[in-house]
Amino acid sequence: MLERTFQLSAHGTTVRTELLAGLTTFLTMAYIIFVNPDILAAAGMPKDAVFVATCLAAELGSLIMGLYANYPIALAPGMGLNAYFAFAVVQGMGYTWQMALGAVFLSGALLWGYYWRRLLRTREFYADARAAALVGDAGVIPRAILMHKLAVSMARAAPAGQEGGFGWRLRAWGNRLHSGLVLRLPEARLLRQRLAWSPPDDERRACLADPLVALGSERTIAVSAGVAVVLLDLVQRGALTAQHIAEPAAYVPMLAGFAVFAMWTLPRVCAGQTLRGGLWRSLLLILAWFTAIKLLPYVGDLFAGTLMMITDPAGWGRAIDLWVYSMTGSLGPDLPAMVGAAVSWAQILEWHVLRPMAFFALLMPPALFLCLAADLALKERVLSWYALGGRVREVFWMISGGVALILALLVIPLLDRVLFSYVYQTWSFWEVVGMIFVIVLGLAGAVAFGLADRRWGKRCSHCGRQVDAEFRPGLHCPAPGCHQPLHGWLAASY
Repeated sequence: MLERTFQLSAHGTTVRTELLAGLTTFLTMAYIIFVNPDILAAAGMPKDAVFVATCLAAELGSLIMGLYANYPIALAPGMGLNAYFAFAVVQGMGYTWQMALGAVFLSGALLWGYYWRRLLRTREFYADARAAALVGDAGVIPRAILMHKLAVSMARAAPAGQEGGFGWRLRAWGNRLHSGLVLRLPEARLLRQRLAWSPPDDERRACLADPLVALGSERTIAVSAGVAVVLLDLVQRGALTAQHIAEPAAYVPMLAGFAVFAMWTLPRVCAGQTLRGGLWRSLLLILAWFTAIKLLPYVGDLFAGTLMMITDPAGWGRAIDLWVYSMTGSLGPDLPAMVGAAVSWAQILEWHVLRPMAFFALLMPPALFLCLAADLALKERVLSWYALGGRVREVFWMISGGVALILALLVIPLLDRVLFSYVYQTWSFWEVVGMIFVIVLGLAGAVAFGLADRRWGKRCSHCGRQVDAEFRPGLHCPAPGCHQPLHGWLAASY
C-alpha cells in the first residue's frame, strides 16, 4: 500500500529510509513545540492553547504536504516573526495580541491570494501548451474553451418545470447582476481579471501564439520579486538568524533578483530577442521597479525612526532594546539599555536605514545590471552553437550558476565594504578562499567557453557545415541538400 500510494521505488527510496528521515526531521524541529508557546505567552496568549495550536498546525501542514502533495517536507510554525509579534508589536507598540493576530491573518490572506493565484494561472498556461503539443494543434484550446462555456450555460439553464422557482429566480438575479455590473463596467472587469484564479480566455489564446505572455511584463515580475525579497528579508531577520546577519544583508535580494530575472529573460533570448535589440531597456525597467520595492521598507523605517526620536525616544528606545534582545536570544529583567546609551538615534538611522538605502539605490542596480547583461550576452552566443542541439540547455544552467557564484563570492563582498567598512574591517579566511576560487573558476570557464565556441559555434548539427548566421527562431541550415532546422527543439509542435 505504501509503495502504491507514495511511489517509493520511482523516487529512489525505501520505507526504512523514509522512516529514518521522518524521525530525524521530527527531532530537528520538535523544539518549536516548547519554544513557540513560551514566546507567544509573553504577548499574553494562553500558553496551553498555543501549545495545542502549534502541534495541530504542524500536524495538519505536514499531513497535507505528505498525503496530498506527496512531498517529503514537514511544516511547522516558524521562528523569528513570533518574537517580533510578541516583543515588538504587542509589548513595544502596545497592540493587543488579538489585533496582532488579525494583522497576521490579513497579510497571509493577501499574500496567498496574490502569489497562489499567479501560480495557478501560470500552471493553466503550461497545461494549455502541453495539451496543444500532445495533440499537435493549437486550435484544440479555443475549442475546449467554447465547449466549457456551453457546458456552463447548460448547467445554469433551468430544468424543465422549475421555471419561476426560488432557485431559478436566485440564479437569474445573479446572472443579471453579473451581466449588468461585472461585464459592463470597465473597472469591475479589471478587478475580476485581477482576482480571477484562471486567466481570461483571450489571454490563454494569446499565450499559445506567444508563450512569453505567461511570464508577465517587466513591472509584474519586478514587483513580484521585490515583494518576495522584502518578505524574505523580514524572515531572515528572525530570532535564529538575526545575530548572524550583518548589514546590508545583500545576499538575499541580489541573488534572488538575479535568479528570477535571469529566468525571466531566458525565454526572450530563445525567442530571438537580444540585449542590443532592446532587452537592456527591459532590464533597466525591471531593476528600477525592483529597487523601488526594496527601498520602501527603509523609507518606512526612516519615517518611523524619526517619529520615535521626536515623540518618545526613551520609551521607543526601550521597545527596540527588547526586540533586539529577543532577536539574539538574550531575555531577562535587568538588560542594559542600548538605544540612547550605547548608540544614539542618529547612529541607528545612519547604520540601519540611510546606509542600506544608499547601498540598494546606488550599488545594487548597476551590479545586477552588469551580471544580467553578462548572463544574456553569453546565452546569446551559446544559441549559435547549433551543433550542440538541445544540450545548450545545460550550458544555460552553467552560465547562470557561474555568474551567480561570481556575484556571491566576489561582487557582493566587495560592495559590502564600500559603505560598511566599519562592519567588514577584515577579510576572513573563507572569504579569501571564495574569491580565489571564483577567479580561478572564471578564468577556466572563459577558456572552456572559447574552446566550445570554436567546436560547436555556427555549425549545423546534421551536416556539420558552417552556418554564417546569427540565431533566430525558425532558422534552417542553408547548405544544399540539408535545410534542417537549427535548434528545432525550441519550436512547439503546434
